Formats: sequence, structure tokens, C-alpha cells
Amino acid sequence: MLAFCRRFLPLLVFSLTAACCSGGWRPSLDPGNAVDSSATVVVGDVAYALKVACYELGEDLTAVGVGTDSVTGKALKGWIHGPAGPYVGLIFGDDEYIYEADANVPLTITRDGDGLVSDAVSFVRDIDLGTANGSAVGTGSLQVQCSSKRAGEPPTRSSR
Repeated sequence: MLAFCRRFLPLLVFSLTAACCSGGWRPSLDPGNAVDSSATVVVGDVAYALKVACYELGEDLTAVGVGTDSVTGKALKGWIHGPAGPYVGLIFGDDEYIYEADANVPLTITRDGDGLVSDAVSFVRDIDLGTANGSAVGTGSLQVQCSSKRAGEPPTRSSR
């Protein structure tokens, strides 16, 4: 049960808050002032570059950042966490759609010095929260390189 909770809790929190918040509190995917790190998330044959802020808690790293979708030119927000409770999610445009790692496929994100890497990520969109099924969008990878790290958890909520 604990493994299930670790695997699905970030997915559920990220999806629900990104898709359902209409007022009050919203997830903070603004990396703040310490944007001196970078991440690249590849989905299929498209690479998404993000400027991120990194947060460290024990052996875990979380990268929170923003970028631009090279295909549509729209804003892009990202959240990458690992190695414990690995998660990767990208929000496109103004919460128009989300790419996430497929919850039905094992995801391993490895700590690599001051960064995170994963070589085989199955990405989906339009996840059904009841079944965890989504529409496949491609297999890809991710790489995060943290130039600096803040201690603790990243801010997950901010007032609007």
C-alpha cells in the first residue's frame, strides 16, 4: 500500500490541483527567484527545455520550472521529482493539457550527482484518475542539472 501511495500521490495531487483549482489555492509551478538550473524532458522526438529551481530533501531532488513549447510557442510548466516517489509532469499552455509519466508503467528516476536522469519514460495525457489510464504520447527521457539547490520541499501552493 505504501508503494502505491508513493507512486500515485504526486500524480493525483498534481493532476487534481492543476485541472480542478478554480480559486483560492493553486499549485505553485513558478520556480521563484533561484532559476539557475536546467531540465530537458524528451517526449517522443520533441525536447522540452525548462529553466528550473532545484530543492533537496535528503537524497531527493525536485525541479520546478518553466519553459516554452517549441512546437506551439505556448508556456510550459514542469515538475520533476526523484528518486523516491519518482514523478514527472508537464503542463502545457494555460492548464490546457498535461503530459505525465504513465502510472501503469514502472518509473525510475535516478539521482546523478547534482541532478536527476531517467532514460525510459512512457508519457501519457488525459489520465483518468479512477483507472490511472491515459492516452500514450510517446516514450522519452529526462535530465535535470542543478547548479544550486535550496534545502527542503519546494513550495507547492501559493495564494492567487
